[in-house]
Amino acid sequence: MFGSQYSIPDLCPQTMLSQRMSNLARTNKFWFLLGITIAGAFMRLHQLDSLPPGDGYDAAQYGLDALQILDGKYPIFLATNFGREVLFSYLVAFVYLFSGPGTFGIHFSSAIIGILTIPAVFLAARELLVGEQELVRSWGPLLAALVTAVSYWHINWSRVGLRVIWIPLFASLIVASLWRGLRTGSRAAFATSGLLLGLSLYTYQAARLLPLLVLFAFVVSIIARRSLSRRTVEEMLLTFGLALLVFAPLGLYAWRNPDVFNDRVRQATLVDRSESIREQAQIMLDQSRTALRMYMVEGDNEPQFTIPGRPSLNPFLSLAFLAGILIALWRWKGPVYAFLLFWLLLLTVPAMVAGQAATAKRALGAFPAVAILIAVGLTVPWQQLLAFADRTESSPSLVSHWRNWLLAGYGIVVTLGLVWTAVTSYRDYFLRWGLDPGLPAHFQADHSEVGRYIGQLPPEETVLVSPFPVSHPAIQLHARRHPNMRSYDGHFCLILPVGDDLSDTTYVIVPGPQELSLERLQQVYREGQVLRGPLRTDINAPYYWSYRVPAGTAPDVKSEITAEFNWDNKIMLLGYDLDRDTYQAGEKLTLTLYYQALEDNMSGYTAFVHLVGDSDPGSEPILAGQIDSEPCRSALDTNQWRAGEIIVDAISLQIAEDARPGEYRLLTGFYSWPDLQRLPSMDIESDGEAVLGTIYVE
Repeated sequence: MFGSQYSIPDLCPQTMLSQRMSNLARTNKFWFLLGITIAGAFMRLHQLDSLPPGDGYDAAQYGLDALQILDGKYPIFLATNFGREVLFSYLVAFVYLFSGPGTFGIHFSSAIIGILTIPAVFLAARELLVGEQELVRSWGPLLAALVTAVSYWHINWSRVGLRVIWIPLFASLIVASLWRGLRTGSRAAFATSGLLLGLSLYTYQAARLLPLLVLFAFVVSIIARRSLSRRTVEEMLLTFGLALLVFAPLGLYAWRNPDVFNDRVRQATLVDRSESIREQAQIMLDQSRTALRMYMVEGDNEPQFTIPGRPSLNPFLSLAFLAGILIALWRWKGPVYAFLLFWLLLLTVPAMVAGQAATAKRALGAFPAVAILIAVGLTVPWQQLLAFADRTESSPSLVSHWRNWLLAGYGIVVTLGLVWTAVTSYRDYFLRWGLDPGLPAHFQADHSEVGRYIGQLPPEETVLVSPFPVSHPAIQLHARRHPNMRSYDGHFCLILPVGDDLSDTTYVIVPGPQELSLERLQQVYREGQVLRGPLRTDINAPYYWSYRVPAGTAPDVKSEITAEFNWDNKIMLLGYDLDRDTYQAGEKLTLTLYYQALEDNMSGYTAFVHLVGDSDPGSEPILAGQIDSEPCRSALDTNQWRAGEIIVDAISLQIAEDARPGEYRLLTGFYSWPDLQRLPSMDIESDGEAVLGTIYVE
């Protein structure tokens, strides 16, 4: 069979001491693995309700996906957020049945996958090392599982709440079942491998490399046997056939929607066809160097995901990893070691070719290979030392004494190294990274707090949020997709409902240097009530202020200059404020426009403000300044306006540096994009332009 016939032969005979050590692992394997898994579960579940301290954009999106699944929508692929595979969202939906919607269910789903990866790595290591020397095959899988349990790298990504955590689990299970099939010839093992391979393609983009990993395993087995038998062909067809069968629904979607299916890969890759081949090659070389340094030298600098600069492996694991690589290179002709090196390189490739995300995240699929190589780097020298100790058992007392010290010293170093790894992983994650006062900001806890408050409000209540967009997944998730919330930007504008007798209006305002909503609201709605949100400790300020306006309250607001203008019975200009009427060329003028929406659900229009001067007869008018954007500096599209509301929009218009002295007219209006059709006015002679007044440029 493959595992025994083509394994690397023992370099030393099995002797009494090494046999005793092997028996200890073999007879207590279940209990050792159970204890390791419990320790790993503690590292992944401890303080999970508060660390990480929020969702962030991507994690919250999985929560929204889960809510849609629970609503009865069952997607094959998720087109939002650059396209995403669905399996993690389905798991979150299942967890939500017990935990309810929120942050915890997302992180708990991720942590469960991380915990399951511990025994999965054990299974993969057991199948790969089954042909090794007794001590290596007995202790190697347990050490690989222990490295997985206490590794800072894997603990970190097990808790973040992103679908990438699937890859180490599926890679390990696929390898375990595939190599069991290659070793025993079991059709059930090959079938399991194929089913897992097909299902893995619903997890994360890096899983698209796993078919190459499976193919390479078949190739090295064929090379080792030096023949391609009919049975091997049947095993390959069984494995890849079942994988294709499981992948078929997603494959059909990918064939029909190739741009959506590949959008994330295209968006993340560093290849830019506008660059020269030499420049592209240099970019890829630099990123490859960054990816390789990530393992042992210098890690990512994103404080959201790690201690900036911390490598994925600590010095002890790095030395063991190097030892494992050297042993694998020395034994590269053996199929197991060739496969481990290929696995390591192949699943590091995503980190080499992609940017815009943590390198350690992109390379996570290589983690099981790293853990197994570390186990090899620890157990093979151990095996040789034990064999040496047994051979010198009858030697003179001086040699025997030196032998015992050498053996005890190695055992102490390995034990202390693994204990130190567990302790430093806990310290670095929970005490260094976890206590970073800026961590809530990295995980956008302010968006989550805003959403939680909105989620407590009645669904019929009008909720207006500034300046955060309510489309943010964390707000949507924690607000339970409140049906009546909208955004505006209080730095520039304000929405004022006019006497809605049916429901209260609540403003949720995130404080900032130029956020003026609360001050303005207290002036125009004097009957409103102020509520301060929870305190944000890193800046000693509330996450938000709430201003609640009772139903039926009309705003006390009026422009300095009245200038009524009606655009197609959709939008009414009520008036405007102008800071002054004389300016210098190159200065900015501040204009505040007061609109009233005349209907609901109108189309989205672009507003324009032009500063126009008269020119010589027969020439085009002089354009001395212009602003074209959706209202509220693109933060409040007209399709969000509701009939009767007053919208106050402050505009800062730059006057051209070369504007010559003279009189200029301020014009405003609306047009649709991209056809540039102006919204007509009820005055057919105006061409859709409202003349606000004149200014003088000195």
